[in-house]
Amino acid sequence: GTATRLNGRLSIHAYSVGKEKRPHGFRRIAVVSIYVPQGNAHQAPNPTPTPETLNPGDEPVPETKVVIDPRETFLSEVADIVNQLRSSGHIIILAGDFNLAPSAFDRSTRATYKRGERNEHQIFQNFLEQSNLCDTFREIHPTLEAYSYHSVHNTKSRIDLILCDPKIRHLIAGARISNHKPMNTASEYDHRLVEVDFHLDALLSQTNLPTAPLPPKEPKKF
Repeated sequence: GTATRLNGRLSIHAYSVGKEKRPHGFRRIAVVSIYVPQGNAHQAPNPTPTPETLNPGDEPVPETKVVIDPRETFLSEVADIVNQLRSSGHIIILAGDFNLAPSAFDRSTRATYKRGERNEHQIFQNFLEQSNLCDTFREIHPTLEAYSYHSVHNTKSRIDLILCDPKIRHLIAGARISNHKPMNTASEYDHRLVEVDFHLDALLSQTNLPTAPLPPKEPKKF
């Protein structure tokens, strides 16, 4: 599972997508927490055209397989929810364990793929396009190599992400990955805490949002 910690100044209301009654404040901010399933791609049959769907003179084609990545299916559904919330007037902040690295900078070793398997970077970029969200960490640190997950196989990756609506990207005051011990104290191999700072007064204000953020401080590489 995932946990999201919010600033104590915020008035929090928990609710599920689909309920008619939604909380309203200075600004309606939807903080969505997700856990993306691991990417064990599997094959699903691509239905062979039936006689009813074949045009005259067409030859029947052999059955083929379509590779389906559960992360792509899940994120497509999340994008629909994000767009539903946005259409009802919400500003979106989405956080969670994505079980994929957004780019080559986000893995200590280059990922390998089986024949026909979807590239995780492409899955993530497709999700950004579908949901119209931006990666808060990369907004501040475009090329910094920092990792939130350390595996027992001695590999590291940035798979724990906080995304936000582009309309508040200029309110990002800082983004970092904690260098403290993992959240799981029973093992040194686990997830680190990911943090993002927003200019909270501007985020909650009814006035126009500012156009320039404070200059960020570059964290140490680890």
